[in-house]
Amino acid sequence: MAPRDKAEFAEFVSARSAALHRAAYLMVGDVGMAQDLVQEALTKTYVAWPRLRDIGNAEAYTRKAITTTAISWFRRKQWSHERPTGRVPETGAAGREIHDGDRTVDVGLEVNAFVRTGAGFVFADPTGRVHSVVDGWVSAVGRTDAKHPHLVADQDGALAGWVEDEGDRPAFVVLDQATGETTRNDEATVAGMGALADEEDPAFFYAIDGRTAYWRDQRGAVAVDVDSGELRVVDAEARNGFDIMDVEDGLIAFHADRGTALGLTRGEAVLLPQVYGTLGALSPGAAYYTSDADEPEVYDARTGDRIEFDLDHWFATGYEWLDGHRLAMLAQETKRSPVQLLTCQVPAGTCEASVADLGSFDDLIGDGVQLPIGETLAD
Repeated sequence: MAPRDKAEFAEFVSARSAALHRAAYLMVGDVGMAQDLVQEALTKTYVAWPRLRDIGNAEAYTRKAITTTAISWFRRKQWSHERPTGRVPETGAAGREIHDGDRTVDVGLEVNAFVRTGAGFVFADPTGRVHSVVDGWVSAVGRTDAKHPHLVADQDGALAGWVEDEGDRPAFVVLDQATGETTRNDEATVAGMGALADEEDPAFFYAIDGRTAYWRDQRGAVAVDVDSGELRVVDAEARNGFDIMDVEDGLIAFHADRGTALGLTRGEAVLLPQVYGTLGALSPGAAYYTSDADEPEVYDARTGDRIEFDLDHWFATGYEWLDGHRLAMLAQETKRSPVQLLTCQVPAGTCEASVADLGSFDDLIGDGVQLPIGETLAD
């Protein structure tokens, strides 16, 4: 690097280090790890500096490097401590409190629906206002449908998204919790588009995978790079909010005429016959897929083989992956039994009760209990 470039890089580091360290800390919750994260990201920026030059480009590049490096660390399991927002079965909300293991955050407003990210939580209150929660701090960041909120997030990253229903047409909003910035896209929506998954011609947010957002607009199902704005049409024939269930590491869970299909594209997807759940989730790393049903429907995403579970329950369904091999399930042994929270090992098929008695589903709904699925439990 030329002496002038070195001087400019040093000036950039001096001016922006504090802000970069705060962004890293919000992601990992540890001062030492945040310092290591920033150091690695700045090393990448240093190498790329001759082609960046502009300080605005350099900061955007460094913040993206912080996020992608943190995700890479997490996926390679190189964390040296338990993160305060780590995946534990006892994650849920009731009233104005979000519970995550032995940690409780009073967000000051009733939680109507919420999702978790690698940096914190995003929730909608009963009026439809959307709020970001990072390190205990709560800030309003937008609005969505009050009656039927729908939030999406990548739990390993910093992004969350929703459809904003203000203005003359719906807009897709993406929040980056690492920076607090939001982006808004309404270039292919029109007035009168529906908001619910089963409505005709809806503006619907399918999923966020890393730094890519998936939604349905007038072009069909599209994938949008949040940083560059680059767009590709994933499924031009997508008709509603059920056409894509989830996306993980580029693998897409498509609704198909004969079930659910898993693949990078529809053409090369593996069919899961007769799997028609309206909700589904791919595991971190995209090795497994769970579908909403009255009994466990969990599949090997590569082969399509169904995973068998050692359960004799009247009802059991997976709703959240705790990591690449652990799945949280809600279950009932009989129709009149209390709801249980199970932690199940995949592909071993063994389950243990994390919470033996949550009451009935009517009790949960009546008490305003919400799970990190982005929708109200009543929906």
